[in-house]
Amino acid sequence: MCSDSSDRAKERFQLSDTAGMTRRDLRHLGIDVRLTPGILMADAVALAKEIYQQIPGAFLVDQFSNPANITVHRRTTAEEIWSDTVAI
Repeated sequence: MCSDSSDRAKERFQLSDTAGMTRRDLRHLGIDVRLTPGILMADAVALAKEIYQQIPGAFLVDQFSNPANITVHRRTTAEEIWSDTVAI
């Protein structure tokens, strides 16, 4: 999330162009979604870091460098996937 010159919050998401349509639909919520070509997240992460450095007061979530991300996935996403596939 980034602050603009009027001190209002503006969300910006940087995604690979292979991201699912649900993620792209964030645009309908007024979120600035920028897509980078390719299947590798490295390009999307690099552009997100570039944008972060250009916007004063910006906050970079950077899920790939956040150790809490692994814990949250174990507690939530993994459980959700397991629950959804047990019946298969």
